[in-house]
Amino acid sequence: MVRKNVVICLLGVLIIVAAVITVAWLLKAPDPYAPLILDSVEIRKVSNNSLMKAKIIDDMDKNIGRVGEDAILERWDDITVCLNNGCGDDMLFDFILSIVITRPEKVPNAKLVADVIVAGRFWGSEDVLKFSKAVTAANDAIAILN
Repeated sequence: MVRKNVVICLLGVLIIVAAVITVAWLLKAPDPYAPLILDSVEIRKVSNNSLMKAKIIDDMDKNIGRVGEDAILERWDDITVCLNNGCGDDMLFDFILSIVITRPEKVPNAKLVADVIVAGRFWGSEDVLKFSKAVTAANDAIAILN
């Protein structure tokens, strides 16, 4: 009788542990940061296609719900205001920069992304030094990636 109770308790504990591990495995989702960047680029490409734009915005909203950084959330608020009329490149670039600056460890090649955006911002401006540094840094990073 005692042996039967011990076996039942052990089986119960094993089932609970297996359930906890399964739930944790199912709930573990990939980081939302890289998909947010890709969706930001995608939303610019489909600016005239309302159906695709709505799907991308929905995906972004699902991912933004998993982000806890205020800087990223503030940029998201800015984007949601302008989405209906079409956001300018600077607004989308600010959003992408907020992600790569706040969570660079979560975005592959975050520094390269930031350097390319900075180079684009200073393209044709009077600030040749900042433009040159950003282009050089981006070029060096691309050379490393081959």
